[in-house]
Formats: sequence, C-alpha cells, structure tokens
Amino acid sequence: MNLLNISPFAQYVVRGLILLAAVIFDRYKQKAKRTV
Repeated sequence: MNLLNISPFAQYVVRGLILLAAVIFDRYKQKAKRTV
C-alpha cells in the first residue's frame, strides 16, 4: 500500500477507519433487518 508514499502510521489509521466503517455498516444492516 506504499505506492502513494504514505507513512506507515497514516496507512495504519486509514486501515483502522475502513475496518471501523465496515463494522458500523454491518451493525446498521443488522438493525435494519430486525426492524422490518
């Protein structure tokens, strides 16, 4: 992932945010399923 010459710390942060977004999105989908 170092193609854009990004610092390892920035890569770590971005990866963490993507993971967090995926978890939140999954929880939201499960909530939507339950209410219907």
